Amino acid sequence: MNESLKRNRPLLRASLAGTASASLLALFLLLLSEHRQPTALLLTRIASDWGPLFIIVLVLLAFFYLMADRYIPRFIAAQTETALALQNLARAVEQMAARDNAFQREQDVLLNHVARRLEALFSFIDQVRCQVNGNLERLLNVNAKPAGTATKSRSRHKSHVALPSAGR
Repeated sequence: MNESLKRNRPLLRASLAGTASASLLALFLLLLSEHRQPTALLLTRIASDWGPLFIIVLVLLAFFYLMADRYIPRFIAAQTETALALQNLARAVEQMAARDNAFQREQDVLLNHVARRLEALFSFIDQVRCQVNGNLERLLNVNAKPAGTATKSRSRHKSHVALPSAGR
């Protein structure tokens, strides 16, 4: 597209200048044909009131046109490059967000799996603790029946047995 602009630049310039001058000429002819006296008065006033200032304004307008003609293509090219860079940046950010979402989903799945495994482990540990406490109580009850002094040791063993359930 840049090549077509370079090839057609003189044609574009000529058509723009021709259109502008033709429209001004058409406006001037319309004013002359419709309103002869006011148009002649307007032209004499512009020439007499503005004098050389009118010529300076025309020169400034021509200067601005040439500056725009020289620097606008560079500006358009720079803006095109900036737009492409921003588009690439947006794609990169979108890909990073998609990767982060996938990573987040993987973490959620893994953490849910770990949580289920921990729950199963906690229930297994509770079962083992209950079995150990039951076995200890049976052992204490078996040892307590034949001996009469086992009541002191039983209370001491029960306090040791109660510690794991108190720790939880």
